[in-house]
Amino acid sequence: MEVFDKFISGVKNKVISIKLSGFPVKNVDIDLQANEKSLNIGQFYLEYENNPLLLNGYVQFIPVNIMFLCLPRTFNLDFLGIDKNIAQAGGIANVDAIFSIEATTGHILL
Repeated sequence: MEVFDKFISGVKNKVISIKLSGFPVKNVDIDLQANEKSLNIGQFYLEYENNPLLLNGYVQFIPVNIMFLCLPRTFNLDFLGIDKNIAQAGGIANVDAIFSIEATTGHILL
């Protein structure tokens, strides 16, 4: 038996303010569980520039399968302007998207 054949782990964390890859985010709320077969994202929530982003879903390792639900509402796209290769960026997006191996479905309203 391999050391990691049977394990279960979980992470629950709430952070008021933190920098992720140099970007200041607030109200981070993470609830993850994992075992040798899968990773379950019960909730991954954060706010960037007062933009709420909610993600939940799972990753199954063998056979590989994924499903993520992404629900940012009134998400301000001004942050895209930090890339010097983007001449102009802005606007508000409402996203309701499901990402999986089989298909990506949903709506992005700009």
